[in-house]
Amino acid sequence: EMSFQFLGKNEGFYWFRDHNEYFKIGFKDYLTNRGLHNIRVQIQGEGIYTLGMSSLLELINKSLLGDYIRDNKPITRIDLNCFVQHDLSFVTKEMFVSRKRSYGQISEIGTAKRTQTIYVGKPPFRLRLYDKKLEMQQSKKQSLMEEYFTDQGFDLNDELFNIEFEMHRKHLRDHKIETLEDALANAQSLFKTAMDEIRLIDIETINEKDIKNNTKNRAKTLPIWNEIKDAYSIEAFMQNIFPVERAKRKLVLYDDARFKEEFFQLIRKAYVHRVYMSTTLIEDYLQKAIESL
Repeated sequence: EMSFQFLGKNEGFYWFRDHNEYFKIGFKDYLTNRGLHNIRVQIQGEGIYTLGMSSLLELINKSLLGDYIRDNKPITRIDLNCFVQHDLSFVTKEMFVSRKRSYGQISEIGTAKRTQTIYVGKPPFRLRLYDKKLEMQQSKKQSLMEEYFTDQGFDLNDELFNIEFEMHRKHLRDHKIETLEDALANAQSLFKTAMDEIRLIDIETINEKDIKNNTKNRAKTLPIWNEIKDAYSIEAFMQNIFPVERAKRKLVLYDDARFKEEFFQLIRKAYVHRVYMSTTLIEDYLQKAIESL
């Protein structure tokens, strides 16, 4: 069996998260949600980089949901990314051009000397380019990601950036992507098409007049952008397989470390709220808890 934590209600779904934080699953409330689909699943990075996409999907679709779902699995969003072992901090928002005006919304976070994050476009189609090493330092998944990058042959002492395209249902339908199977089968071509729809250009190949008149589309694509696009492949990522049997055992794991963490949280909460606590009282609670079993 798998154990879950209730997260609350949102968008007409009651949401739960497995205790390993591999995925979230929502069940429709028929009284407030008239949508077609009864179950929605959000795959988390923790699950992708621990189990691998193929094993995680098998765990959810076969071991968890099994006969409760149909073969047709509509997709509402997919994020396709590429980790790049290269310093892209020189990139500025002026260096991007797009085919559609709706992609023209661009924002930039960083300093005058170094770019940290750039957003191009807005849902249903958006590009995020950001400093992955910096993002990891601020993430609770730092150790997991560092282990993943080491296994994949990345040098964690070198620069590391992420190029990620966020695609929602409307954008996916424009590319004839309706189901999860469609998305996985066409992920490689989707990413490469996205790299053409939003290009990183060489500003030196156009003049000030082009920049002023917003005709930057005449500029040549920066060579590294084409290099990334041509080299992109999802095959190795999809072949990263973790035995589902081991995953199921891990999902129900509750050990001394987790108990200790939760116990400490309770004690700290008691002290913060001035709840009387003593060794005798804790021993009494322990005995009563055992008896209640």
